[in-house]
Amino acid sequence: MMKKNSSLVDTTLTAFNGIRVLLKEKATKREIFVLVISIAILSFKPNIYSVLLFVLSWLLLAAEALNTAIERICDMFTKNYDERIKSIKDVSSASVIIIVFAQISLLLLWIFFE
Repeated sequence: MMKKNSSLVDTTLTAFNGIRVLLKEKATKREIFVLVISIAILSFKPNIYSVLLFVLSWLLLAAEALNTAIERICDMFTKNYDERIKSIKDVSSASVIIIVFAQISLLLLWIFFE
């Protein structure tokens, strides 16, 4: 049984350990690349669109973290094909693609309305 984190330091170290685990994921590397691009855009062209793109990039990374956690939890139950597990994983990954669609929509708004 895991011991409950008793202090802010313990909780922070646990969170950083989660980030370390997340950084090993291939998908996370793509999201970090998008985040770096959004930081560059924000640095060179600061406006409401670049700020929103930056925020969406952080949300994308957070959604990927949750997606990865959900997939790992599902894999703990079974590695065999299960339609229910597939459905859970599909919905979980939908959260990632929804944020990607929001980023694309924002970029299109920026291109056509600025």
